[in-house]
Amino acid sequence: MRFAYTADFRVGGTSGSWKLLLGELAEVGENMFPLNIYVCPKCSKIELYAGESIKESLLRLADKHGS
Repeated sequence: MRFAYTADFRVGGTSGSWKLLLGELAEVGENMFPLNIYVCPKCSKIELYAGESIKESLLRLADKHGS
């Protein structure tokens, strides 16, 4: 696996018709999580990895949603 890029992923917020009605206001409460993207140069498989602080935030979010 080779490191390719660090990308921000949006988690939370509102979707669907509320997003259409409220626009940017619907994004209040969304969190941005930077994740490191790795790609296999042979098979093109992609894996995402979180840094330690992001990992803890995502685990708290999972606990909050019962995952």
